[in-house]
Amino acid sequence: MQLELKTLQREVGITFIYVTHDQEEALSISDRIVVMNQGTIEQVGDALQVYREPRSLFVADFVGRINVLTATALDDRRLRVGSHEFHCEHAFGSGSELRVYLRPEDVLARPIPDGDPNVFEALIEKIEFMGPYCLVRVGSPVLGPVRCTSTMTPGISA
Repeated sequence: MQLELKTLQREVGITFIYVTHDQEEALSISDRIVVMNQGTIEQVGDALQVYREPRSLFVADFVGRINVLTATALDDRRLRVGSHEFHCEHAFGSGSELRVYLRPEDVLARPIPDGDPNVFEALIEKIEFMGPYCLVRVGSPVLGPVRCTSTMTPGISA
C-alpha cells in the first residue's frame, strides 16, 4: 500500500498529507516529515534529516530506536560513560553532564582493536530476530547498569 500511495502521488503530481504514528512508514514514504509533540511542531525535514539529525530530545526518542547513555564530559573531546572513557568529535565543557544518543546501527560488534578508546568488551545478553536484522542487547561492566542495543545481520558473525 505504501508503494502504491507513493507511486500515485508522483503520477498525479500533487501534495499528499499523510498522518501516521508509524515511524517506519513515515520514513519510507515521505518526502518531508513533520514531527509533532502535543500540537507543537518539533522538526520538519526529509527522512534522513529527521532520523540522523534530530533537533530535540523528543524527536530523537520518538523516531526509531535509540540508546541513551548518561555521560560526563572530561575535557574538550572526551566523555566518561560508566567507567569507560570515549573520544568524540564534539567539544563540551569539562564536568558537563550529558545524554549521549546512539542509534542501534551505530553500535558495532567487532573484534577489539588495540588502542581504540571507543571500543569496549561487552556480553551479548539477548538476541531478538526481526527478519532482515537482529536486535542485540549487550551489557558491559564498564557501562555499569546501562544496556545498549545493536543491530546485526542474521547469519553474520562479528
